[in-house]
Amino acid sequence: MIDLEQLQRDIRATNKQLDTPDLEARITTLKSYLEREYKLTENDLTVPELRVLIDTVLYEQTAALSDEVEELMVQKERIERQLERKSEQLQEEKHRIFDTFESLFASASTETQAKLHQIRLQSIDLFDMLEEVVESAIITTLEKNHDIKETVEEICKEITYETLAEGPLETGRIRLVIGTILRTAVNVAEATPNQAEAILSGSLRGIRSGLVKSIRRLKKQLLFLPEELKLTEAMQTELLRTDSLLTQLIQDEAQQCDQETRIQLEKLSKEMRYDLEELVEVSRETVELMKTQFSQAISRSQVLNSKTASEAKRMGVSAWRSAKTALEGALQNAKEKIEKK
Repeated sequence: MIDLEQLQRDIRATNKQLDTPDLEARITTLKSYLEREYKLTENDLTVPELRVLIDTVLYEQTAALSDEVEELMVQKERIERQLERKSEQLQEEKHRIFDTFESLFASASTETQAKLHQIRLQSIDLFDMLEEVVESAIITTLEKNHDIKETVEEICKEITYETLAEGPLETGRIRLVIGTILRTAVNVAEATPNQAEAILSGSLRGIRSGLVKSIRRLKKQLLFLPEELKLTEAMQTELLRTDSLLTQLIQDEAQQCDQETRIQLEKLSKEMRYDLEELVEVSRETVELMKTQFSQAISRSQVLNSKTASEAKRMGVSAWRSAKTALEGALQNAKEKIEKK
């Protein structure tokens, strides 16, 4: 029985002595060597022996390229670490700037502070702190114990819209964002059963409204996108199913809840089906515009990562303030119209 380690050493030594760069010539010479020294023809080689021959040639022929790949991988990892650090620094600097603005505008009206909050949501990456922001905002709403359903609806609408706006409006991203918001709302609802119905109802309605608003935004953007940015047929198909996607996400989440919460979610989901016409219609209109404007392809963007739980809590409280301001404005407008009549 041939010693495979010795065979490998012999093949490697023989290969290094060859001065021809031609690969076929090298392999032919090595075959001749095996036949002469080991009495092994190509048909006599066992799988382990053939593997030794091939692995030796692979190693010798690709050594330089392997070293280059390894060096590039090291550089890639170093660059990725630098990107991660710089991305974190970027987000920290954004937070610092907005903290300074909020401090200097502390005596401003609630309307002005709501405007600051809106700009902050649009300027800072929400995705990685989404769960904490939603949880903080809903808990703050419960602590204030006023207009809970309406406030939660406004919160979920705003956060759904702003988070979806950070990246491409694709099924995977919609599923991830809405699933996170819904799951967080369900967790808070289960922890506060006396307010569960208000939390769940407000959350579902807010998520639906935020999704509609996001699709309307995409529809508006399509009118101004350059011709080289195109949209795939798959994305068109996905948009036409957003109502089914939302319903399925609610059903999936319901299966993970306790019995009481599951019953509430299923009931609210059935009731909301009658309110999905707007979502269906805006999705259909957007797809029709896609087909009119473009043929195929897609425009993608990336979401940078960052954030801390404490910052998420601050932004959640700010989201509650912004929602309350919006509700108060709507109520005031309604009151003025009634008084005029």
